Amino acid sequence: MKHWKNLPNLTHRLVDLSIALVCAFYKFGVQRAHFLHRCNDAGRVINISLRNTGLSGTLRDLSFSSFPQLEYLDLSLNGLFGTIPSQIGNLSKLSYISLDSNQLFGKIPLELSSIEELFLYSNHLNESFPPFLGNLSNIVRLYINNNSLSSSIPTNIGNLKFLFELDLSNNQLGGSIPLSFGNLSNLARLCLYKNLLIGSIPSSLGNLKLIDLKLSSNQLTGYIPYSLGNVTSLSSLLLAKNKLYGSLPPFVGIFTNLRLFHVYDNSLHGSIPREIWNLKSRLPRSEH
Repeated sequence: MKHWKNLPNLTHRLVDLSIALVCAFYKFGVQRAHFLHRCNDAGRVINISLRNTGLSGTLRDLSFSSFPQLEYLDLSLNGLFGTIPSQIGNLSKLSYISLDSNQLFGKIPLELSSIEELFLYSNHLNESFPPFLGNLSNIVRLYINNNSLSSSIPTNIGNLKFLFELDLSNNQLGGSIPLSFGNLSNLARLCLYKNLLIGSIPSSLGNLKLIDLKLSSNQLTGYIPYSLGNVTSLSSLLLAKNKLYGSLPPFVGIFTNLRLFHVYDNSLHGSIPREIWNLKSRLPRSEH
């Protein structure tokens, strides 16, 4: 990735910059047809998309200071390895980062303060869950699934008032689901499956307008909270492979949008509420 360093000073005119960028990335084996970038009226690069273009090497070879106006960066589905450099946080206008599906490891830089959409899934990130993520006040989508994050989920995640989608699935997160998640009034998708979470499902989740709630393959205990009956927007409710007990709540039958409902491999008992059969005409045949 030594050619990252050959990118020009962005005081050049737009035409010179465009040619230089294409040539620089061409040296990595990136075909011109695959290279997409967009500049603002002043000729400054604001968008770089190199998704699935065969890039390899480390991000430390890229001079992030050459892109002071960058707003959008997509380097996903490549062969990048090493750590994510903290210098990426110096890009104060950067609102979208997609580095997913690479071989990145180490820590998530705490300098990413202006991010609205952060996609780091399917890497080898292996730190304790960084509490500073709860300070990303503008974050809308946060995907860090399929990594090796450990420790518990910090309660300050509940401060992210704009958060719409949160996927932390398939990590090594322990502890309980924070009660503060009930404050995420804009949250529509919550995926925490395949972790080591314990404790009960917070009744505060019933305050939300969730579409997808996926908590399968943890060590959750207790009853399925009746407050979830308020979340009539649910399309997916996946609670399988936990240690839940008690009876199956009848409110599930009133979920008119429900398409996926999994509660197998728990310790539920009692009869099946007749309201459940209202789902028969709505669930896909393979899910009966």
